[in-house]
Amino acid sequence: MKAILMARGARRPVRSALRSTMVLGVVSALLTTATVLLAASPASAAGPTVTAIAPVSGPIAGGTMVTITGTGFASPATVQFGAVAATSITVVNATTITAVSPAVAAPATVDVTVTVASVQSTPVVADQFTYVPTVTHISPSSGPIAGGTTVTITGTGFDSGSTVTFGTVPATSHTFVSSTQMTAVSPAVASPTTVHVTVTTSTSQTSAPTTADNFTYGPTVTSVSPAFGPTYGGTGVIITGTGFVAGATVAFGATPATSVNVVSATTITAVSPAVATPTVVDVTVSVAGGGTSATGTSDRFTYLPTVTNVSPNSGPVVGGTTVTINGTGFVAGSSVAFGTHPAAAVTIVSSTTISAISPAATAPGTVDVTVTAPGVGTSISSVGDHFTYVPSVSAVSPNSGPVVGGTTVTITGTGFVAGSSVAFGTHPAAAVTIVSNTTITAVSPAATAPGTVDVTVTAPGAGTSISSVGDHFTYELPALLAQAPLTLTSTTGTVGTTLALTSSGGSGTGVVTFTVTSTGTAGCVVSGNQLRAARAGTCSVTVSKAADATYLAASSAATTVSFSDRVVAVRLSASRVQGVVLVGRTSVVTIIGTGFYAKPTVKSNDPRTRAVVIHDRGKQLDVRVTALRGSATGWHLFTITLANGQRCTVRYLVK
Repeated sequence: MKAILMARGARRPVRSALRSTMVLGVVSALLTTATVLLAASPASAAGPTVTAIAPVSGPIAGGTMVTITGTGFASPATVQFGAVAATSITVVNATTITAVSPAVAAPATVDVTVTVASVQSTPVVADQFTYVPTVTHISPSSGPIAGGTTVTITGTGFDSGSTVTFGTVPATSHTFVSSTQMTAVSPAVASPTTVHVTVTTSTSQTSAPTTADNFTYGPTVTSVSPAFGPTYGGTGVIITGTGFVAGATVAFGATPATSVNVVSATTITAVSPAVATPTVVDVTVSVAGGGTSATGTSDRFTYLPTVTNVSPNSGPVVGGTTVTINGTGFVAGSSVAFGTHPAAAVTIVSSTTISAISPAATAPGTVDVTVTAPGVGTSISSVGDHFTYVPSVSAVSPNSGPVVGGTTVTITGTGFVAGSSVAFGTHPAAAVTIVSNTTITAVSPAATAPGTVDVTVTAPGAGTSISSVGDHFTYELPALLAQAPLTLTSTTGTVGTTLALTSSGGSGTGVVTFTVTSTGTAGCVVSGNQLRAARAGTCSVTVSKAADATYLAASSAATTVSFSDRVVAVRLSASRVQGVVLVGRTSVVTIIGTGFYAKPTVKSNDPRTRAVVIHDRGKQLDVRVTALRGSATGWHLFTITLANGQRCTVRYLVK
């Protein structure tokens, strides 16, 4: 019990101590709160302060979200930009407020003030916000590095004293149009680049750079040469301009050039790429950091159709020739011209083939066949597109004449001009007279042989008419005359001696020939006009004369030529008769002797006996003897007589 009482007695001092401590704590807290309130009371009486704003500038149209830093901020609070209330306020805490700048009439620098519990912050340098002009658009947005581009600048806050700067370089001139528009001329720069176009007002407020005010100094293209080429590409083009730098690229329309060579800052060479159809494109140059050259009429390149060949490549001046045109870039609606004259019946077969009919021409000559693509242009003239209009011959009258020439012929056709020549086949005509552009007279030249030839007309410097059925001229032989009768005048000769044949009659200049028609008993052979006989006797010979340009061929009747033995100076003698003559029969006997030449005659002294010489062979004479019935038998005499009168006799026996 005592222990318990002792324990209770020990707790009382502890409770007393705890109560004392709690009281002291409460008192201390009250004193601290009072101190804080007393410390805060003088500041609240001083009002809010602005120590910084961000950003410190914005457009006069307002709308800039501004963060205001300071002290004494409490809700509700108001914010003013100069004398104009902010359009939106957010009290973030006692040291931060966000507010949106209101619109103002013109650029100016104003104080951003905060009012809390009717107490406004005192204006200081740190709270100043500058309303600057704005550039919302520029046009054009690019130009050459040489400057000189007139640029229209659209924005807000411009005044009559405003200036314009391209990057860091002032515009070469500027014009104030209104508070929302100015014009300025771009200054020159050293190389392609992109800069901001800024406007600075008379109160020194400068527009803030934005993407809307970007101006690109790019390359320029002032000319391309040549300014046209075929659709299949491959044209070497010289591009002249400014701002060309290493690494520059070139495009023909949207298609990159196949080869680019930057020669200098003002010259590039490039090869045109191929395109599908004829068209007009801009040739542009692009450089790194400087953009692409602006397009214009000076950079235009025209892709034209091309004509590589035409077939046929000639035709009459009256037209009507169907011509196949080969090339590239032929499109629907393409037209064709022969020189300056449009073709008829143009048919686009494919992008490489056209069929057209040649129009009539005024005179012979060579023209270019060109193809024009609609809205683009006309093919460039070349040797391959040449078509020659030539004269045409539709009729000749008369259309025949002698091979000796000399026929005056009237030639009808088209395209006959002064200086035209005429040919009959390959032989030039004589006495050519150009009567009109449709009529010529000419004299036919001589021909080498009968036949039909083309009569052609050649126009100087143009060509020769195309052969046709209408230009045919036939060379004919003239009607020939009969020759005078031919006669062989040499009709006798001697065996062993050549007989020179001669004739009379005949006409003209034809060749005379001699022909043995029958060798006869003489066994004749002729060579040229030389006739020889194998033996005494006869043969038949004709003489002929060939035709010439005037006379028909002619021949004589067969004429008998006689050959006799050569007379030899030998004494005629007969020594005996071999053989016997039978009465009533024909017998052959041989007389032996000398001088039996040139058919001597033999006669019997018996009138009833007939003797005929068969062969005379010099020393033998074969005789056929017929002794009629009643002839006397026994010895009789033959009398042998030569042509020279020599005679001899010889006895013969008859049985």
